[in-house]
Amino acid sequence: MANETAQSVAPISDAKPKRRLRSWKRRKTDRPVEILAAVKAAIAEHGIESVRMADIANRASVSKGTIYCYFSNKAELLAFVGTAIHPHENGAAPSSD
Repeated sequence: MANETAQSVAPISDAKPKRRLRSWKRRKTDRPVEILAAVKAAIAEHGIESVRMADIANRASVSKGTIYCYFSNKAELLAFVGTAIHPHENGAAPSSD
C-alpha cells in the first residue's frame, strides 16, 4: 500500500517557476496618465470642490497611497490636471495648430 501512494505522487522538479513582474513595476510609467484620466472623470462627476482622493483612486484602480507616490497632495494633483488641460497658462507657448 505504501508503494502505491509513493508512485502516485509527482516527482519534485528542481526547475524554479518563472517570476512574474509585479503590475506596479510594469505599469509605473503609465500610472500618471491613468491617474490624470481618473481625476478628469471624477471632477466631471463630483465637481472640483467635492472630488475626493478616494474617488480618484477608485477610478484609477489604485490605492490612495499609490497616488501619493506620484503627487505630494491633492493641490499638486489638481495643479497637474490644470497644467495638462491648459498648458499655455503656465508659461508654455500655445500650439499653432
